[in-house]
Amino acid sequence: PSQGQHPHHQQQQQQQQQMQLIPDHSFLESRADAMTEIEGHILELGEVFNRLGSIVEDHRELTERLRDNVEETLENTEMAHQRLMRTFNQLTSGRSITYKISAILFFFFVFWVVFLV
Repeated sequence: PSQGQHPHHQQQQQQQQQMQLIPDHSFLESRADAMTEIEGHILELGEVFNRLGSIVEDHRELTERLRDNVEETLENTEMAHQRLMRTFNQLTSGRSITYKISAILFFFFVFWVVFLV
């Protein structure tokens, strides 16, 4: 009797151990659901990174256009400065000629008044 129960008891223990090794069906379902959820999050992250890439590309284009506009503005400003300096120099040299002619006329006027009158 004790020998007959012993193998039966041993068989029950083995079955219980095997049952413990077999995962619970609800556990497997929860793992599958979690994997599906993670996959969805990964896809969402992929979409976010694609949109971020598009935004970065748009900003790169805007930055290049801005840089080009700044360079063009700098060139225009330098040209305007050169033109202003040229005009200033022309006006300054014109004033000196005007002063010289005025001085000569004043000298002739004084000479005419003093000696000819």
